[in-house]
Amino acid sequence: MVAKSFTMLNKAIHYAITALSVLLAGGRAAESYLQLPVLMQWAGRFHLLLLHFPIVLVLLLAGLIWFRPDVVKVEWLGGIAVIALVAALSGLFLSLQEKDGGSLLAQHKWAGAFTAFLCVGAYAGWNYLFKQKSLQRIFTIVLSLSVIITGHWGGTLTHGREFLAYPGADKTFTDLADDPLIYAQLVQPILQKRCISCHSEEKKKGGLLLTSYEALRKGGKNGTLFDTGNWHNSLLLKRLELPLAHKEHMPPQSKPQLSEQELAIIRLWLAKGASDTLAFRHLPPGDTLALLVNTIIQAGQSDRWAHLPKIKDETISGLGNYFCTIQRLSANSQALSVQLYAHPDFSAKDLERLLPLAKNTIELDLSGLPLDEKALGVVARFKALERLEIDRTPVTDAGLALLKELPDIRVLKAYQTKLTDKSLSTLKQWKKLQRVYAWQTGISPATLGKIYIDTGADTSIHFKAILSKPEILEPRAFFDQPFALKLFHRIKGIDIRYTLDGRTPTSTSTLLGRDSIILIDKPVKVKYIAIKEGWESSQADSIELWRTSPPPPVTKLIHPPNDSYKGRGVASLFDHKKASLEYSDTLWLGFREQPMIMEASWPAPVSLSSVTLSTLFSVDSYIFPPTVVEVWGGNSAGSLKRIGLLKPDMPGKSMMPANRFYTCEVSSSPIRYLRVIARPIPTLPGWHPGKGDKGWVFVDEVVVVTR
Repeated sequence: MVAKSFTMLNKAIHYAITALSVLLAGGRAAESYLQLPVLMQWAGRFHLLLLHFPIVLVLLLAGLIWFRPDVVKVEWLGGIAVIALVAALSGLFLSLQEKDGGSLLAQHKWAGAFTAFLCVGAYAGWNYLFKQKSLQRIFTIVLSLSVIITGHWGGTLTHGREFLAYPGADKTFTDLADDPLIYAQLVQPILQKRCISCHSEEKKKGGLLLTSYEALRKGGKNGTLFDTGNWHNSLLLKRLELPLAHKEHMPPQSKPQLSEQELAIIRLWLAKGASDTLAFRHLPPGDTLALLVNTIIQAGQSDRWAHLPKIKDETISGLGNYFCTIQRLSANSQALSVQLYAHPDFSAKDLERLLPLAKNTIELDLSGLPLDEKALGVVARFKALERLEIDRTPVTDAGLALLKELPDIRVLKAYQTKLTDKSLSTLKQWKKLQRVYAWQTGISPATLGKIYIDTGADTSIHFKAILSKPEILEPRAFFDQPFALKLFHRIKGIDIRYTLDGRTPTSTSTLLGRDSIILIDKPVKVKYIAIKEGWESSQADSIELWRTSPPPPVTKLIHPPNDSYKGRGVASLFDHKKASLEYSDTLWLGFREQPMIMEASWPAPVSLSSVTLSTLFSVDSYIFPPTVVEVWGGNSAGSLKRIGLLKPDMPGKSMMPANRFYTCEVSSSPIRYLRVIARPIPTLPGWHPGKGDKGWVFVDEVVVVTR
């Protein structure tokens, strides 16, 4: 009986292997013509679940063949071959749904098929081909390498080439000089870290390459990535700023996301025209991007200088004099900046007396000094130098060659010197060199790899710095007494213009007065903008302000909010606190299964003017406006009649999360009892990913205004 069972099992394995082998071989041969049915497309999605099992089994098989071939049974080989073939087939089905896999995906598929067929070969030829131990060893090595290479290529497809990098090296910006190129040294590293895994020559998803500036400008199947005329509408920015759950958000939700700093760099670079020649020096003082880049530079410098030996203030002050200024580069930093000034008796001895500072001197300014070869020989002993200034000196190519052993030079200022192109060989030896200022020298205006040769002003950059938005001192959304709304800007000399009629402010709108306040005594939406001559005005911003009456003395909720979004119950609806756009904010009350029904009462009749609901709208989180807002009132709880009705418009699928206020104007005789109802959308629309599911309504405040 057992023997018969094994015979049936062998037959089943044999038929399965034959069928799967034919299917895999045929699929690989004709994959460009294949149109998969939905069932097979769905089966392909299980590839990532199936592949781990055969990897373990195949490696276990290889180990057994190497160490204990005598215990290996042909049924084991057949079972492993079947599993390997299924994994390879599911991978093939999945790959046919990826139109832009690139060369890496093709390599991964061929390697997967090769591994599966190796397992088939082991099953088919075990009794004939593996009698010799040497042949067994060769097969084991080939099989193990095939599994490892296939798995490595698959992991690279999923996680990118940097996934196996040592975590300590996972830093976006490295070795920034004091004047970095914004694209090459800030934007491109972000793309390399966050985007290249899906947009390289090996995996050109969406037909988009992000490996070079030229490819970035070209864009992909969905069009160009940025619009220099209207940077706010750039496709690159839109995809990055979509809600995380949105299917078009980039990077995908499963991938590491851009930090706020990285997103700000790309946004501000686009605002400056998305140039590949824009440098830090082009940015005016106080510019938002300039401040951000400076912060990154300083952070990188602090890391680089952490190893410097401690040096006492007494040592610094003792070596300084009228012709020598020595300063720490930042408070408590061991990194020093040294500047020498010309005097009649200047010689190499002036530099020699500073050698006790050689291990700490990061910046050395020798501009205008009569430097000879002996003096340059002393400079060569300042091994920590990162920035060297020898402007307006008699330094020649031979003199500069004396400094070629300095390991950390990043910036060389050498304008109005006798240097020529012969010095390029020296510059190439400075592996960390990033920029050379070479105006009025014999050095050609060229770029040597990452070394930028600056031979004069760059007239190709023309833009106005963009102002940041005005800020509000002590912002609020609700008020019960007239108050002064105070706006301010951190840059002096800024004009703040505003409107109260809903129009977008311009340079001709009302100018904020010297006291920087706007008197608010009624519900209003204030829109404001920052303007300054020579700068591009800020984006317009706004705040909605709602006047409230004292809350009803008695309030309750008929249905409790969802346990995950319950705030402080009904008290949250009358605390005059505004929630953020994050649905996880604890000020929100969320309702899904039941409508929000709030009831209130007063000891004596009151006349109502309006009832306003402050709500959240977030399509990707299934949070929609209420389908209907009803206001009921009366003099007893059992005799209420509807005194207000509002049916908000439903949103489109491309709308961003927002805070929405819905106001019901009511006209009624005095009442003592009030009921407010907000009904969630019963089924999500057909265009929504969760179509047919129930929606949410989120409320954080109910504003009841009495006459």
